[in-house]
Amino acid sequence: VGVARSQDYPTPDQLHSALQDLATQNPDILTLETLARSREGRAITAVTLALAGKTPPASRQAVLVVAGLEASLLHTSFVALAMLREVARRKGEPELRALLESHVVYLVPQVNPDGAARCFAKPRRESPLNPRPRDDDRDARIDEDGPEGIDLDGEILQMRVPDPEGPLVVDGADPRLLRSHTPADAGSARFRRIEEGADSDGDGLVNEDPPGGVDVARNFPHELEARAAGSGPHAASEPESKALIDFLLAHPNIQAALTYGAHDNVIHPPPPRDGPPEKRGEHRLWKKDAELHAA
Repeated sequence: VGVARSQDYPTPDQLHSALQDLATQNPDILTLETLARSREGRAITAVTLALAGKTPPASRQAVLVVAGLEASLLHTSFVALAMLREVARRKGEPELRALLESHVVYLVPQVNPDGAARCFAKPRRESPLNPRPRDDDRDARIDEDGPEGIDLDGEILQMRVPDPEGPLVVDGADPRLLRSHTPADAGSARFRRIEEGADSDGDGLVNEDPPGGVDVARNFPHELEARAAGSGPHAASEPESKALIDFLLAHPNIQAALTYGAHDNVIHPPPPRDGPPEKRGEHRLWKKDAELHAA
């Protein structure tokens, strides 16, 4: 099975153009709305899927689908775009038309377009972060020691560095691999694995202050990990996360949300925080149904 590279997926600009084309070709079911602009000025777009019906879309039950929270997971936005194209292709089917006349699907195909754009830069480096400047090593300089393409192959991957106290040794079955050191490996050369790069600022550390940023998926109020790497200075500090929160607050008709990303919130629904016992019971049934579906 081949591994998909960034060039197999649309860039943020290509994705935006594809959404505009779909909206132009299918004005009866698909409308676009710009929620906000990213730090680098890219549109964060929401799509509304609905047909004219007895009640306006804002008064119908709705589902929110979100993709592209983790910028490096380019396939999530690709899946969201494919879903929109499939709905447009099948919009004449009576069952689908009835659904879109009585319900609404809101979709945000790429929450972190700036981070996604960095996956297409050369040399290519995958990162879930947006480009918010950050002084990671607290030396009063910002983003001055990030990854570099040492072998000039166009990609920033990982490299092994000799370290007498490193946790890894070369795998005897395949020298391309490293495995954890065990007592039986006494006397073997040991390594640590780091992101490809060099000590650009001469402080003895490698890649300790890369460009950006904040992991938008971790920048929401619910269970925010304060001061954790990538969580941001405070909840909703980023235009991307704030745009999504504002959209949710403006659409109380949203009954459920589905995320395409690192964590599948349908198969593994979040546990209830509070509420009456009957609601907690609904969660247990939902989780059981999800487990059965997965099996």
